Amino acid sequence: MITIKVVGLLSGLISVGSSPDLMTDAKIPLPQVVANTTLPARFFGHIAAMIADGDFVYAATDRYLLKVKSNNLEDYAAMNLRNSSVQILAKHVGNGIDVDQNGDLLSAEYPLRKIDVLQVDHKFLYAVAFDMDSTSHQFLVKVDKGTMLMELVKPIAPINSPAYALEVDDSFLYTGHSSSPGRVLRWNKTDLSQVGTTLHLETGENDIRSMEMDRNGEHIYANCYTRPGRTVKIKLSSTGELTRTGGVEYPPGMDYPLAGFDQDDSYLFTATFTPTTAFIIRVHKQTMRVDVGRDTLELIDTTDGSRLTHAAAIHADAESVFVGTYTSPARLARVSKQLLRANSIARMLTDSTAATSLSHTNMIEAVTLKFDKLAVFADTSAFLFAGTNTMPAHILRLNGFYNAQDCVVGAWSAWSACSKSCGGGLNTRSRPVLIDHAHGGVSCTQTMDVKSCNDGVQCPLQCNGTMVWTTAGKMLDRTCNNLYTWDVEMNGAPFVSRCQCPPSHPILHDGMCVTQEMCEEGATKPCDEHLRCQFNHKNDTHVARIMTQRLSDYNINLFHCQHTLGRMDGCRCVCNIRSSTDSTAGFNSSQNSQSFGQT
Repeated sequence: MITIKVVGLLSGLISVGSSPDLMTDAKIPLPQVVANTTLPARFFGHIAAMIADGDFVYAATDRYLLKVKSNNLEDYAAMNLRNSSVQILAKHVGNGIDVDQNGDLLSAEYPLRKIDVLQVDHKFLYAVAFDMDSTSHQFLVKVDKGTMLMELVKPIAPINSPAYALEVDDSFLYTGHSSSPGRVLRWNKTDLSQVGTTLHLETGENDIRSMEMDRNGEHIYANCYTRPGRTVKIKLSSTGELTRTGGVEYPPGMDYPLAGFDQDDSYLFTATFTPTTAFIIRVHKQTMRVDVGRDTLELIDTTDGSRLTHAAAIHADAESVFVGTYTSPARLARVSKQLLRANSIARMLTDSTAATSLSHTNMIEAVTLKFDKLAVFADTSAFLFAGTNTMPAHILRLNGFYNAQDCVVGAWSAWSACSKSCGGGLNTRSRPVLIDHAHGGVSCTQTMDVKSCNDGVQCPLQCNGTMVWTTAGKMLDRTCNNLYTWDVEMNGAPFVSRCQCPPSHPILHDGMCVTQEMCEEGATKPCDEHLRCQFNHKNDTHVARIMTQRLSDYNINLFHCQHTLGRMDGCRCVCNIRSSTDSTAGFNSSQNSQSFGQT
C-alpha cells in the first residue's frame, strides 16, 4: 500500500460564469473540485475507465488497475496489468493466440496492457483489456475487489472486434463491440464462458461505445458512435438470447454519442462528442423516439453563452445531470433535471413564464477546470469523481453532487399495551427515522405498526336486578326448575362472560336471583281467599297430586300452590317471589286447574 498526499482544497482552480446568484443557490451549488490526486508517472496515466463502489474508487490506466479510498484519495492499491500472469483457457481456437488441440493456452504469460471499460458487483471487478503485444487481442478479466488479485481471464475472439462497452447483472456480463454493424455478447459471470448466440445489430448501427442496463433489468440500451448517433434497445431473456426490439437515429448534427447514459423511469439521457456544440439527447424508452427541440438540448452555458463541445462523460444525481468535456481545459456542465423532464425542452428554454417557474433559473451552468480531458465519471453517495485521460492522470473529487438518499429506519419498538381491556383494542409499535429521504430517494414508509387485541374479550354489561357481571359464567342459568340437574348438565361446559346470579343468590327464577331455600320454601305469606291448595298422595304407589283450585280470577297470578319434593305432608299456598315491596310479578302461576308432581 502506498500513500499519496492530497493536493489541498483547490479553491482557486475554478472559474465560473457571471451570474450573481450562481454560487448563492443553497439548494444546488455548482460543483467544485474539493480534492484531487495526481497519479505518479509510473502508472502511465490516461484513465480510460472508472467506477465507484462504497468506500473505494477503481480506476484503470494504461498499465494499472487502481483501488483508491474515496474519502481522501490518498491510499490506494495498484495491480500491475503487465505483471499479471494467469493460466487461462482459450474460448476460441484459431484466434491468433497459441493454443493446443484442446483449446488450452500453451503459455500462461499473457500480460495485459490497457483496460477500456470496468464494471463491478458485490465481490468482483470485471474489465475488458487488451494484451501487451496486440491491439486486436482482448480479454475478459475478473478481479477480486478485496485482494485486487486476478481471479480469471478469458480471451475474446478477434472476430468479434474490440469491445468498448460492458454491462453486468446478477448472472451475466454483456459486451458491446465496435464492429459494423455492432455486436452484443452475453457471458457467464462465474466462468466467463459465452452464453447464447451473438446479437448482430442492423445496418448502420455500428461501433457500440457504451451500454446501460434498464432499471427493471429487462433491457439493455447501446449507444452507437456514428454520425448521426444511434441508440438501440435490446431485450434480455432468461435463456441467454438477446433480441433487438427497437432503435432510434438522432437528428442530423447530433453525432457520436460517446458519453454513455443516464436514465430515469421514462427516459435515457446521453451526450454527443460533437466538435461544434455538444447536445444532450433525451430518448423515450418505450417508443425509442427523439424529437428535435422536444428532446434535444444544445449545451450552451446560460450564464455566459459559451458553448460546450466534445462531451465525453455523463452522470446524474437526483437534481441534475452532469456532463464532462474532453477538452483542454475541461469543462463540467450541470443541467437541471427539471428542464430535462419538461414536456418540451425547447419551450422551457424560450418560455419565460415556464422558466421562472423552475426553482433554479440557470438551467445550464458550467465550470471550467484547470485540468484537461475529463473522460469518465463515477460516484459514491456523497461525491462525484472524475478521471482525466492525461499524462499524468488525475482523479478529482467534486462536491455539489446530490445523490438520492433513501430513508433509513431503526429497529421496531416493543408492542404497546392494548388500548382497551375488552371489546377489541389496538397494540401499536414504532420505529425511528434515522436518516430521512432526500433528493428523490425512497421516502420513509411504515414507521408505525398496528395490530388488534382483546377482540374476544367481551366488555361487562349493565346487569338487571341483582345479577352481576362475570367472566367465569356458565352458558345455562341455574333455576328452580333445574335445581338438581344443573351441576351435571354444566359439568365440563366452557366459561363465558355474561350476567349471572352471584354466589349468595345463585339461582335465577323469573328474572330474580334467589337462594335454594327460596326455591324450596317460597314465601310464607298466606294465599288470599280466591285460591285453595290440596295435596293428595298414595303411600303404596308414591304418587302425589297437587290440587289447585281457583275460586275466582281475582289476583290469581300473585299466588300458586307448591309442594316440596320428597315430603309427604301437605301442599302450601305461596306468593310470588320478587321482593317484599313488589308483589305484582314473580313465579309464573300455572294456568291449568291442576298440576302434578312425583315424590
